[in-house]
Amino acid sequence: MERFYDDPAITGSDNCICDICMTADEFRAPENITTIKGGKFAIYHYEGKIRNIFCSVQGVFSIRLPESGYIMDKRYGLNIYQKIDGNSEYVSMDLCIPVK
Repeated sequence: MERFYDDPAITGSDNCICDICMTADEFRAPENITTIKGGKFAIYHYEGKIRNIFCSVQGVFSIRLPESGYIMDKRYGLNIYQKIDGNSEYVSMDLCIPVK
């Protein structure tokens, strides 16, 4: 999973900050654990080439989310990767947008 603090569309790659996350059993969790606040999320499932993710995600934020009647809240969104194949450049992922 990735949790972005900056929008990679407007923040330079040298300044874009994100966390790389994984789920952890609370009884075996490392000391540097953070709990991601729950709530309502809009989920967009993406399958395709890595190079096409940006265009698809921009469509979600500029068209689908505004038409849904929901607005983003102040929690951070997540990219949850189900499968990545570097050889074929294929990715399957869920974009989780916090909404209210």
